[in-house]
Amino acid sequence: MDKVKGTGVLMLKKLIKDRGEAFEQEFMSRLDVESRQQWEITTWASSWVHAKLDGPGTLLYETALSLFPGDNNRALRELGKVMAKKGLPRFYQVFIRIPTPQFVFKRVAALWGRFYDTGDAGLENLNKSGATFVLRNYPEYPSYMREYMVGYLLGLGEILHLRGHTVKKVEDNPQAWQWILSWKV
Repeated sequence: MDKVKGTGVLMLKKLIKDRGEAFEQEFMSRLDVESRQQWEITTWASSWVHAKLDGPGTLLYETALSLFPGDNNRALRELGKVMAKKGLPRFYQVFIRIPTPQFVFKRVAALWGRFYDTGDAGLENLNKSGATFVLRNYPEYPSYMREYMVGYLLGLGEILHLRGHTVKKVEDNPQAWQWILSWKV
């Protein structure tokens, strides 16, 4: 199991609980044993928690499919957008006030280690209309999480009001997963 900050787990729990008790019970029936236990324990935003990140039955995966039924990839992208919009402004509002998208994306990459105990994120090929978000040293980063990251990066673009913002996932090197970001200036 990977370790992640409790902040994300708490946000997922709130998204589900806000839909009501019946929705939560249906959601919980989809969780595997480890993820159900994770759901039931008390989590603090600043604590490290063990979380399964390997697909069906896990908190993030099942939250995406519960909130956005239908196409799994679309569901993961949509949840990524929601998490960017709900999470980033609450904790890092100061970065959103900075006018350059390059600064925000660079800061998000720098913050990776505060939320995940595995992998090294960075920003490369930075220019006025784009950049490449790169995740190194995490070859087992699950494919569904890579799709979720597309949504998260798109959500950041929406927060920044970027015009024509796109994110292209490049998965040909497990030692350096890439997301190519572009926007109109």
